[in-house]
Amino acid sequence: MIRVQAGSVSLTAESLRGLRYIEAEQTVAAMGEVLHVEIRENLSLTDHTLQDLADLDHPYARRHGAIRTDVLGHEPEWLVHKQSGELLGALQHGPLGVGENYGVWLDPTIAPHAEYVIEGTKTMLPRDTLWSTAGDSRVQKEMMRAAARTLGKSLRTKALLRFRKVR
Repeated sequence: MIRVQAGSVSLTAESLRGLRYIEAEQTVAAMGEVLHVEIRENLSLTDHTLQDLADLDHPYARRHGAIRTDVLGHEPEWLVHKQSGELLGALQHGPLGVGENYGVWLDPTIAPHAEYVIEGTKTMLPRDTLWSTAGDSRVQKEMMRAAARTLGKSLRTKALLRFRKVR
């Protein structure tokens, strides 16, 4: 039996006759790549410049109590606008060691301000785009499809896949 956890999606593959370890790694990588693509998209909004956001009275300001999606014109609230491109350039992904771990992260050496966007500041509300994207049900379904496609190529009908939410 192989168990894989990516974000908050857990995959348990049982009855895996003929499954090699490399196939499990490929499955994790396929799921991680889907997550990376989705996070990249969610860090790439281009509908507002810094001046536009200032003209909208800084919709991410803590003083509002919540992110003003009504004036932004889009949801969910954790989407991020691409300004200089530094944050997007800091997005990294890949296997973490050997096995079932795959990571998607922001490199603080490339974008030191990433921490402030994700965790917020005393004046700006947080937007944890990484974790929120991983928890999005649509993204989780796409990750499950990627796992099924990857395993299906090598296993055909030899496997039983079960997906469940992880708390």
